[in-house]
Amino acid sequence: MSNRPVKFEVSDPVEVLRQVNLTPRMIEDFRPVTECLEWRLSQTYWREQGSVGFLRNEVPFAITSGGTLSAQAAALLHANCVEARPGADEKIIVLETGAGSGMFARLFLQEFERLCVKAGTDFYSRTVYYVTDGSPETVAQWKRNEQFAGLPVVMGRAIGNDALAVETEQGIVERLTGVRAVFANYVVDSMPGTVVRKGANGPEELHIRTHLIAEPQSVDRLFDKDVDAVRKMAEATDPALSKHLQLMEFESAFLPVSQSYPYLDEAIAFGHDWPRIILNTGAIGYLHGVLDALHADGFVLINDYGMTQAAEAPALGSSQRFGLSTAMVVNFPFLAHHFQGQGFQALAPEHNERLPIHPMLFARRAMGATAAKFQDLFSWDAYSAGAGHQEAARKMLEAGRLDEVGKAYERALQARPADWSLMGEVAEFLLRNAADYEAGRKMAESALALNPWYSAWLWNLLGDALFALNRFAEAHEIYLRAQTMSTNDPRTLLNLGYTYWELGDSEKALEALATGLAVDGSGQYRQRLLEKQSLILEALTRRYAQEQEWLARRAARMTAG
Repeated sequence: MSNRPVKFEVSDPVEVLRQVNLTPRMIEDFRPVTECLEWRLSQTYWREQGSVGFLRNEVPFAITSGGTLSAQAAALLHANCVEARPGADEKIIVLETGAGSGMFARLFLQEFERLCVKAGTDFYSRTVYYVTDGSPETVAQWKRNEQFAGLPVVMGRAIGNDALAVETEQGIVERLTGVRAVFANYVVDSMPGTVVRKGANGPEELHIRTHLIAEPQSVDRLFDKDVDAVRKMAEATDPALSKHLQLMEFESAFLPVSQSYPYLDEAIAFGHDWPRIILNTGAIGYLHGVLDALHADGFVLINDYGMTQAAEAPALGSSQRFGLSTAMVVNFPFLAHHFQGQGFQALAPEHNERLPIHPMLFARRAMGATAAKFQDLFSWDAYSAGAGHQEAARKMLEAGRLDEVGKAYERALQARPADWSLMGEVAEFLLRNAADYEAGRKMAESALALNPWYSAWLWNLLGDALFALNRFAEAHEIYLRAQTMSTNDPRTLLNLGYTYWELGDSEKALEALATGLAVDGSGQYRQRLLEKQSLILEALTRRYAQEQEWLARRAARMTAG
């Protein structure tokens, strides 16, 4: 190696930097949180895609649609009707806003009917349940599924921001009044709002600016467009941008408020010492609207994600992402403060901060028995009593105490007898750990009887049970059914790899496994996909070698003598 000095070209560093062409990559300037590109794309996603997020397991919904919450809500309405009995000829009108999969409504009505039969009351026979969503595709899916057949349901599309205006299947717009119960599960977090704080020169709100972090050549390759064209896509809220959010960076800053928000002064005064105050203007407006149209003895029940106490304000962000959707944190303390100040009853359950999803009950007047039933059903003690057996079963399973797991799951099922997600978990245990495939089949079918529409996971469990029972053709048909729900589900594709192979179609088996590898972004099934792919390839190689050996023997026999 030579030690001679190296001659370097000496340039003016400032001039070098000046000569670099730094293309601006901002595609949208500062906008308030629920007006920024990410939020608008989320709203477009819900409007156009409907229930796709549930089918793909991108958006969590089992906690609100598994059956347990429906049973709690049914018991609450029954207690409310007992406390303040409807008139002899009075209809019991129920409204669900943003119903999504519709599973909450279906399971609610089944449980409400059971409670009425058991108690000898006629409330169910007088019930009219309006199940609504802002997405026409969601409403169309309910109709295609026929999932409300035989139930006292009116399906409808919510009109604009007025939750009480419903366009029915017949195209008639009804505006509901005298509603006895309103349910809003995971929906007020999708309503507009803002994030504010007390600034040195007056109120400030959080704004978001959007940049592309990809290099210009990457933009051209992914979008077949330059940065200016992407800006135009952002301006038009082009849904195609949803698939490329990972190429964007979101810059945040507090700037002076952009408009005169309702409840702003009240929110600033309430959270004057908070670093940020989430102001759910859309949720508050929605609640005022439904409360004004509520039956004098009725109630509103919401269940959502959010903050439950002031101590959470510094750490909690303003929004949370689920798949291609964005949800805003719900400020439960301010909701309670505002509506109690307006003379309404606004209750949260005891130890609400410990619950995975936060309920809140609103009523136009104090409802003693209804409020007591709400606490009884939705408090932390009630939740832990119901979910505790399931959690105990999971811990026993981790510890290898299989002999005790079954009893724990039995107690969980007794506490939550109509929860299809719990039944699915038990079926998984029966198949994977207990190796009782017939019991697993029965459990999976019981779960599917409750929810045959929105869980490829349940169909895969049934297919797994049939496969383990050597009923390969039946298992294959079940896996194909799962694939119609979620085309690129890696677990389904893995299972199809198995059944195609068992049915003698090696080409489709390898195709399914290859697709599974391509879509398994998390890598959860990668090892199993690779193992099955390797086994099939080895089997094909052996088969080829055996064929060649047979041909060689045949050739030798034909030329003998």
